[in-house]
Amino acid sequence: MGNNWRRGSWLWIDSHAHLDGMTPAYWRVADQYGIRKVLVSHLGMGEPDFSYDPEMEQVRRWNDQVLSAMQQSRGRMEGLCYLNPKYVEESLDELQRCVSAGMIGVKLWVSLKYDDDRVFRVLRAVREADVPVLLHSWRKAVGQLDQESTPDEVAYVAAHFPDVQFVMAHTGGDWEYGARRVAPFRNVCVDIACSVIDEGFVETAVDQLGAERVLWGTDAPASSVPVAVGKLEAARIKLREKRLIAGGNAIRIYGLWI
Repeated sequence: MGNNWRRGSWLWIDSHAHLDGMTPAYWRVADQYGIRKVLVSHLGMGEPDFSYDPEMEQVRRWNDQVLSAMQQSRGRMEGLCYLNPKYVEESLDELQRCVSAGMIGVKLWVSLKYDDDRVFRVLRAVREADVPVLLHSWRKAVGQLDQESTPDEVAYVAAHFPDVQFVMAHTGGDWEYGARRVAPFRNVCVDIACSVIDEGFVETAVDQLGAERVLWGTDAPASSVPVAVGKLEAARIKLREKRLIAGGNAIRIYGLWI
């Protein structure tokens, strides 16, 4: 199958990437594999004032960088609005600003667990904006960040917002647990973006959720692109399912124009 299969037969959309990973090396590899669009947020990584719990001034500045990159990309890059729900009113304003400027979704990370009432207040506005939400989630045996959500918090918030489309990043890290935990909630999809390439990862996500609820992504940087491609390429699932995961589902969920 080789490169012609990757470049010609499939539509690749990187549904989970970060601005600090958008280096010339990333774009060279993206061109090699035929990645048509990239969905990008900026969490401040690589910035001198990086914080897991940023002030809204930082959040706005990082979102501005994404908006600028979107313009320069000539349609190849789409933005997700990063928010810190700890600052509710400011987040509501930032959501409106970013969506009005062309961003197509929201990114939440580790400033607050998702079952916090402040997150719920922001999600009510997201529901009105009618955009998907990419939720970082990672269930760890050790090293869990203080406000880092697991698939349990994702399931909790999904149950309370059945009319909001969520994407649980990394299939929750502990992908067997994560896929099972969110399976009952049809408004939750997962992505397979991360460095984890355990045998059975993709197959379990498809078995538990159906291929229509699984998205492909790299999490950037450039070195993760071939790993992410190989993860899906090697999965023991149907070709039709691979095509959905590679790009078809992202087109549907985010309303992308290709």
